[in-house]
Amino acid sequence: MKDKPRKRGSEHVNKIGNWAYFKEQWKLGAFIINKPMLGEILSVGIFFFVLLFAFLLIFQHADINSMTDFLNIHFSGNGEVSHYEQTLLFSIFVWTHFFYLFNARAFETGESVLLNLFSKKFWSKGFWTIVCVIVFGQLLITEVMFKFFNVEPMLHNAEHPNGWLDLLIIIGFSSLVLWIREIWQLFKK
Repeated sequence: MKDKPRKRGSEHVNKIGNWAYFKEQWKLGAFIINKPMLGEILSVGIFFFVLLFAFLLIFQHADINSMTDFLNIHFSGNGEVSHYEQTLLFSIFVWTHFFYLFNARAFETGESVLLNLFSKKFWSKGFWTIVCVIVFGQLLITEVMFKFFNVEPMLHNAEHPNGWLDLLIIIGFSSLVLWIREIWQLFKK
């Protein structure tokens, strides 16, 4: 009786959070990372590394003062990365990983992240706590403790008055990580 999924009304508890499912999947002494998970970790890790390295090279060799400068890139920089470019790079890093967090949570469930975004059966309080810590931590680092972390604020910066637009562009393009995965899952079914 213990190993059967609990019922909530007529609906069975999702695979996520179902101890019987995990106990069945991972036998005692089994390695925690299976082949699909290893492939996912390596491919996403390599993709994020290449993406951020490409941005670093662009920031080193072009003068980027705003995300809109990517529309007219002129490679003539001096090889240095300004504090604001460091802020942009750090923000791209955090927000792409933030959106990938949702994909990782739904890994191997076959369920849509967006359709189950606020479903209690899909998300735990711990997950939402982590989401809040990441968002507030990002804003704390870039907007309050920017001098300590050697970056510049995006939302209150006289030299970059459109920093809010840069933040929205970064969040929008970083969310493509989530949208692409959702579209992939849609066609996979």
